[in-house]
Amino acid sequence: MHDVRALALRFTAPCVFELMSLVISGMKSIMDRNEDFTFLKSMIMERRFHLLVKIHARLRRFGSRNPVPVRDNAKSLACNLAEELWTQVASAECSELISLLSNPHIKGLLSVHDIVAQKGYDPELPPLPDNIEEEDEDSVKIISLFKSQEPLVSGSWSQLFVRSLFDYNPEEDPAIPCRQAGLGFKRGDILQIVNQEDDTWWQACRHGDSNSRAGLIPSRQLQERRVALQRPKALFKPQRVPNKVTEKEEALSTVVEDADYGAITGIHIAGLRRSFRLGRRGSRSGNVESKRKSQEMGGATQTPTYLEVAPYCRDHKEGRRLVLLVGPSGVGLSEMKRRLLLSDPDHYGVTVPHTTREKRKQEKDGVEYHFVSRQTFEMDIVNHKFLEYGEHRGNYYGTSLESVHKVIGEDKVCLLDVQPNTVQRLHTTEFKPCVVFVKPPLIQELRFSRRKATLISTQDMTKLTKTFSEEDFEDMISSAEAMDSQYGHLFEMVVVNGDFAMAFNKLRAELEKLETEAPQWIPVEWTSHTKQNTESVC
Repeated sequence: MHDVRALALRFTAPCVFELMSLVISGMKSIMDRNEDFTFLKSMIMERRFHLLVKIHARLRRFGSRNPVPVRDNAKSLACNLAEELWTQVASAECSELISLLSNPHIKGLLSVHDIVAQKGYDPELPPLPDNIEEEDEDSVKIISLFKSQEPLVSGSWSQLFVRSLFDYNPEEDPAIPCRQAGLGFKRGDILQIVNQEDDTWWQACRHGDSNSRAGLIPSRQLQERRVALQRPKALFKPQRVPNKVTEKEEALSTVVEDADYGAITGIHIAGLRRSFRLGRRGSRSGNVESKRKSQEMGGATQTPTYLEVAPYCRDHKEGRRLVLLVGPSGVGLSEMKRRLLLSDPDHYGVTVPHTTREKRKQEKDGVEYHFVSRQTFEMDIVNHKFLEYGEHRGNYYGTSLESVHKVIGEDKVCLLDVQPNTVQRLHTTEFKPCVVFVKPPLIQELRFSRRKATLISTQDMTKLTKTFSEEDFEDMISSAEAMDSQYGHLFEMVVVNGDFAMAFNKLRAELEKLETEAPQWIPVEWTSHTKQNTESVC
């Protein structure tokens, strides 16, 4: 007891500590026989508890003085001052002050100051309705969420929707003001933004989840700043200098466009070639824009945060949405596309490529390829008729826009596996593509799942195969990281191809939802030129 009384004098909170002394004194006879009371005593004697009591006492004394704030709009004054300083002659002191006023912590401090100054921290519950019967009064619960003085009433929520482009767990976020108030979500979730007045923390709920409550999520500005401070490690990996390779290895490293899959279960699979991502060695692409985009993979990257989306229901007069498969070489795009086509050839379709090479005896024009002259092909290049094209062993290969329109005109879902930079050309209101990013698993699982797999290339009816090497695995993962960093904001779905059967079933199920679920969620800019009666259609 002596220790508690001494602490009471030291912390100048005699009433509180006197009460604690009486509590401990009254429990002394049963203290040793009850673990709960032993725990209570240890908590009362805890130094941190005493410090909280001390803080409480000082706040009470401070409150009794009735301090009056000088101003209650410090945040807006700071913003105005920062804007004014921008127009002044630059100096070291001016720049330093602008930097301080722009600091998010300073902004947060001034915002809290204004809330306290305006006494906007005391929520007022609405009165009980007059028509409540006495026997039901105990069952009434009034629950309100407050941000400053503005209650979040469901009827007044905004109609701003975004697709999340990253995973978020508030329990793992040390910066969130209150973890219990946070809203967790996964990449691809549709979020309805309730309030975005705060620069750092928005309020949102998950669309379509009846049990979802409004919670705090990182603002776009906060998340972009976080990502900017954690640049993808793929961008810092040193480039390997390829060793001298044999002609056979060169053929394997080059993606070949003239593989003939033949007739499978009565269906001639035409157009099932890789996209024209000609290999690292020995091949050249004729697309200057593709080269430029490829170089950007190692430069500045897009910051994946949120993509503003809008509901969309396809009009029966419109063509079906494109499905674009994107991923690193060796991840299994061609097999995914082949399996989808075989699973429902009346629903899915593929394009027939163009080439300048000579037609073989067993081939038909317009089935395996559109065979054209070199002059015609080069004229089509000049007229921008190709989505992708490349040159291999003196022959051009390419996928034309016309071939895409042909599949869509047959009321089929056109399947394309393309380079990420080609996605940007097709990412338009006309095509409304669903972009699927097929990525490899972690390298340990990749080694296990591909330990018996082979890379297959066909050259002049001769099959060449080789097993995956450690370098292939590293290149696959590095390339996937770079693609996700640069183009992740374009990906509507992400499929991890560790176990092929599971990955394929997931992809097929997700694509079926595109046809059966309404509305779909598309980038808001795609709706600017479409009909305005989307909501009534949905």
